Amino acid sequence: MDREGPVNNRLIPRRVPLLAEEQRQAVHDGALSLLNQVGVAVDSYDLRMQLARHPGVSLREGRVCFRPELVEELLSRPKPRPWEPEQAEQVQLRVGCCASHIVDPATDELRPLSWADLVEATRLVDAMHTLGVSGHAPGFPQDVPHEMRALAEYLIGALYCRWGGTFTASCPLRAYDYYLRMNEVMGVRSSLPLYVVSPLRLSGESLAAILQLIDRVDCYSVSSMPVMGATAPILIPAAFMQALAEAFAGLSVLKLLRPDAQVSFDFMVFPMDMKHGSIVYGSPEMSLCEMFRLEMAAFYGLDSISTRSIRSMSKRPDLQAAMERTGSAVAGVLMGSRSFFGAGMLSVDEVFSPEMLVIDREIADYAARFARGIDCGSEAMSVESVLAGVTQGTFIGTEATLRHFRDTYWLPKLSERRMLSGWLAGGGEDMRARARSEVQRLLSAYDFELPREKAKALWELYAKAAHELVGSDGLPQGVRGPRAG
Repeated sequence: MDREGPVNNRLIPRRVPLLAEEQRQAVHDGALSLLNQVGVAVDSYDLRMQLARHPGVSLREGRVCFRPELVEELLSRPKPRPWEPEQAEQVQLRVGCCASHIVDPATDELRPLSWADLVEATRLVDAMHTLGVSGHAPGFPQDVPHEMRALAEYLIGALYCRWGGTFTASCPLRAYDYYLRMNEVMGVRSSLPLYVVSPLRLSGESLAAILQLIDRVDCYSVSSMPVMGATAPILIPAAFMQALAEAFAGLSVLKLLRPDAQVSFDFMVFPMDMKHGSIVYGSPEMSLCEMFRLEMAAFYGLDSISTRSIRSMSKRPDLQAAMERTGSAVAGVLMGSRSFFGAGMLSVDEVFSPEMLVIDREIADYAARFARGIDCGSEAMSVESVLAGVTQGTFIGTEATLRHFRDTYWLPKLSERRMLSGWLAGGGEDMRARARSEVQRLLSAYDFELPREKAKALWELYAKAAHELVGSDGLPQGVRGPRAG
């Protein structure tokens, strides 16, 4: 535990940096060496030829290689700096995405996510905006044609959440024009993701969409998902070298194709369960990877350096979810992170649970109180504070207790703290039941409404896209747009 300084006299639980400066530099140099010696496989012949015209780029057996000097120039990164933990009091939560299933809070049924489910889930996300929670629609509805799921995800997010729409579902190339037009309605800048395929390959849907729209979009993000022991080396530092090489390759390609573009990059490596072959969130290895990533992100001056995940492999908000998420959250605040991504998501990000989302707020608040540390100011170190209680025979009514009990003690909303008799007398309700009640309370306070002209324009675009892509209204039975009443 380190002393924070003479101003606030607070002892903050904090770990020492995981990586030495020379180790961060070695990982960076390794990534540059990979791009120079091995390069990235590019399936498109035309793209390979286009890239090869640039100085610093060479071709080797279908792979595109980049000289380190070129990559450094395109990165335009600030001077490396040490990882410095954030000092924010509250841990911010960002709701996850990509869910295809939901745990029904009323029945505990695990089932495919419907349009109606997603509307309710998105309303809940918005209703928690005053509690340090942000996000979009947390998944995509399974009761619409698959060609329409990305646009349905965007539409629901825009209609029911103040953070607007986005999509994570697979999006047909023909639907991207409607995505750009929806962004115009919402008055937001369009951005496209580039997902580099591990190990070190540029191909797939995201690249195809970018090549199709390169003259219309000038904002991009690059990322990849290498899995240790499967699509990346099993050892963490080497896996991060690959992840960074993949991110640098994507950034370099986009900057060469569109020099005026704004291109951001992120990177992460993921542990795997060697028995079941799945990515493992909430594991100790995941927390170690997050530590590694946060310190390397500071090396590149990335804005997202404090963000880490709060997810688990459990399929319901049960004991496993509580164990994995609390362990992950406490490890996260010890790293100095004050922003967690993936709130409400289970089974990596396949399942959304309204209960889990409100429980995650409680877990994050628990971790934040731990991270706030111990007050060691003059009053806390004073003998008089002991004498006052001894004189009165109790400390319940002392001035210090009345003045400090709110900032000393964290008061949870969902956790049960009564003794057995009091709990039984109160009905014996468990935490999940209290979480379900909190979900309903939050939904009853929902008050967001998208301006009518924007909502109407979005519905019209969705209807046009559905007619073109699937030859129908693209809506589940019982759902109607505003024009149909």
